Amino acid sequence: MAKRIAVDAMTEQGKKVLTEAIHQVLKEHKDLELLVVGNESVYDFGKINRVSFEYAPNIILPHASNREIIKKIEDSSTYLTAKLVAEGRADVGVSFANTKAVGIAVARNLQPINGLKKIPLAVAAPSKKNGQYSPVILLDVGATGSDDLLPRHLLEFGILGKYQAENFGLNKVNVGLLSNGTEITKGNSLIR
Repeated sequence: MAKRIAVDAMTEQGKKVLTEAIHQVLKEHKDLELLVVGNESVYDFGKINRVSFEYAPNIILPHASNREIIKKIEDSSTYLTAKLVAEGRADVGVSFANTKAVGIAVARNLQPINGLKKIPLAVAAPSKKNGQYSPVILLDVGATGSDDLLPRHLLEFGILGKYQAENFGLNKVNVGLLSNGTEITKGNSLIR
């Protein structure tokens, strides 16, 4: 059975970049089907073999305010991408959208385990260790609204990261905290 990936097509990188990526992925992975999510500007993606189209009228731009995100989220391509995964219509969702919008869309559509209120986004970054592929799991807690981040949330993120790493077959897991700046706008006093 083919894997289905929902792709939030409303990206600032533009339609040309996304078109090239879609053709490349489908060429290399014959077992994939894509659900492209967006407005009329990306409708013609649905004409590509193994690609279907899902309509969403709104895009949430990278620098959208919290107010704009809340106002537009439920009609956005980001929200629908997460909803397709929640409904089982897609196995995976991919979005290049505003990180906070992705966090909200995921939290509203997919039930967090153990009642977690803060949800980090995770990615497996490829790396090599002793000549062997060994992914590094990076959790982006920037989408969590770090204005009210507590020490227990950092602990929960570390535990979630550990479990994610174990899902990739990593047995010995080290957890660390990386902060990308000390500017007044970066995080809160706990992070800085």
